[in-house]
Amino acid sequence: DEMSVLELYEDEPLKNSNSISSHLFNLITKTNQSNFVSSYAPSAIRVLGQSYVLSLPVKTMTVTTSSLGITANQVLVGTLSDQIYAIDKKLLDPRRPVKPTNADKEEGLIPYNEFLPIAPQKFITYTHQVAGLRDIQCFPTRRESSVLVFAYGVDMFYTRLMPSKSFDMLEDDFSYSLLVTTILGLLVATFVVRSRVQKDNLKRNWM
Repeated sequence: DEMSVLELYEDEPLKNSNSISSHLFNLITKTNQSNFVSSYAPSAIRVLGQSYVLSLPVKTMTVTTSSLGITANQVLVGTLSDQIYAIDKKLLDPRRPVKPTNADKEEGLIPYNEFLPIAPQKFITYTHQVAGLRDIQCFPTRRESSVLVFAYGVDMFYTRLMPSKSFDMLEDDFSYSLLVTTILGLLVATFVVRSRVQKDNLKRNWM
């Protein structure tokens, strides 16, 4: 079992950037441990932690959630400029190594850097502002890849996010005609092969 905790600190006295502290609590269980749990003999807990600097002044923060928890999470921060910026959870993973090994690379862990990168395309409000932004709410949908985001203040903002892209949806340019042609071809091939097998079996029985 794992539990992640994010803490946001405001830098003084400039207040033009924030520090984010990420902690991962991992419950270590033994392979031969029974289902019996006692507060007098708690299981060992491994705690990992890292700190990052976000060069955006933040006034609110939330985390996206999906219906089944398969989709990767994103941390949404509301800035003092009334915009919403999305941070991929993998950038806040406290397991990010300073010198990644081959195992780290295979797992997809990013090398540690205390400064979080700022990418303009990660502003989900684009160049617009949500005037008087006060809070951000996230809601799961029936489709696992999609997350609904609602932000409000003086203005209201509503959008749909796909943190792990549309892995459970067909693309708009998907060729349905090619799919139908392929299925029909497989049906014809199955019928031809079946007919030949039946003829061969019949000849073999007459011999």
